[in-house]
Order: sequence, then structure tokens, then C-alpha cells
Amino acid sequence: MLQLKRHVSTQGNLVQELKVGVYLEDLLNETCTAVYSEPGNFEAGSLVSYSNSSEDPSLSELENHANNLCDILDVLLVEHKVDEALAILDAEEGSLIKYQKEGYSSSSEFLLYQSVVTESKARLAKQFSEIGEQPAVPGSELRKALSGLLRLGDGPGALTLLLCSHHSRLESNIQSFLPSITFYPETYATNLAQLVFSVISQAAKDFAAIFGDAPEYAAEFLKWAQNEIEHFVKLVKNYASSSKP
Repeated sequence: MLQLKRHVSTQGNLVQELKVGVYLEDLLNETCTAVYSEPGNFEAGSLVSYSNSSEDPSLSELENHANNLCDILDVLLVEHKVDEALAILDAEEGSLIKYQKEGYSSSSEFLLYQSVVTESKARLAKQFSEIGEQPAVPGSELRKALSGLLRLGDGPGALTLLLCSHHSRLESNIQSFLPSITFYPETYATNLAQLVFSVISQAAKDFAAIFGDAPEYAAEFLKWAQNEIEHFVKLVKNYASSSKP
């Protein structure tokens, strides 16, 4: 038990140190070429005309832009092309700021434009969350989803997704591990420790890759890691008590 306590203490220190159809396809190909081949076209503050053929001469330039933007983002989100959608929304965020500074924030055209961007960001954030919530999501896909949420301005949501994903993985691993107790009871604590701390270590690496040393998120991550360690210690104590003759 003393050796186990040392192991827990060592691992705890490590944690502390790691601070729908052909028409839609044609429309997408015609109007969104720049997303795939010339991402530099989407400069912050510039009004990009995604499709000249669908412009309504009775509407203002900004209204046409908002309508065409809505069509493009609808296609991208339906087809789960999250990278392309995120690239467009990054650029449009700059345009929103530009128009606000120029005094358009109370106009009906601006409000339409703003609603398109806001609603599309919410839909894209949901898709990123769904990617990260998949039970066996690869680490690269999880980090991509976390990064996407962070770029959309949802840092708290990204942190929650990170912690929930690794907690679910840990719980699944523990459930898979438990049947082996019958065959190797003497190595229960050691094997469980390796399982638990490998997940915590990977979570710490993912946290560092996405959030860096951001203090507003580090405290919550460290609290999560501490809770997982305390749960591990409780499991070991319960097993030790139940195995006594």
C-alpha cells in the first residue's frame, strides 16, 4: 500500500506539471471553390460574393451576401464538411466586426447577416461536439473537434468535451479490465494504476495541445484529474477490503 501511495503521489505531481442532391453539389462547386483552393480569398473584413448567379437585384449587397452565405453553409454542414465551414465562419467573424464598427449593427441587413453567422456557428459547434462524443473517437479527431470549438469561441464547451471524452474512455477501460481480477488478483492495483494514469496523461497532453497554459481552464482540468485519482484510490481500497480473508 505504501508503494501504491508513492505511485499515486508521483502521478499526481506529473499531472500538476502538465499545465441533398445534384443541385446542391453544383451549387457548392460553383460558389465555394475559394474555400477549397484559395482560402486567402476569405480575408477578415472583406465582403465576399459567393455566387453572382443567385443575387437578387432588389436586395442590398449585404442581404445578397447573407443569403448566399446561408446557402453555402447549409450545404457544407449537411455534408459535414466542418473544415470548410469553419474557414468561412472565421472570415465572416471579421466582417461582422467591420460592419459593427461602421455603424451597421442596427440595420435589418446586418441583423440578417449576423443571424446567419450565429446560427451556423451553433450548428457547427454541435457537429464538433458530436464528433468528440463518439465512444471510440480517435485522438486526432477529438483534438480537431476541440480545436474547432475553441476557434468558434466556445472554450468552456471544448474543455467539457475533453474531460467527458477522457472520463468515458477511462470508465470503459475500467469495465473491460475488471473481469481480469479473477485471474490476476495480485496485480489489480498496479494494472489499474497503469490504466488510470495513462488516460490522465493523454488527457493532459490533449489539454496542453489545445489550451496551452491558459489559467482559466487549467484549474478545472487539474480538479478533474484529482477526482479521477481519488476515484482510483477508492477502487483500490474497496478491493483490498473485499479481498481480506
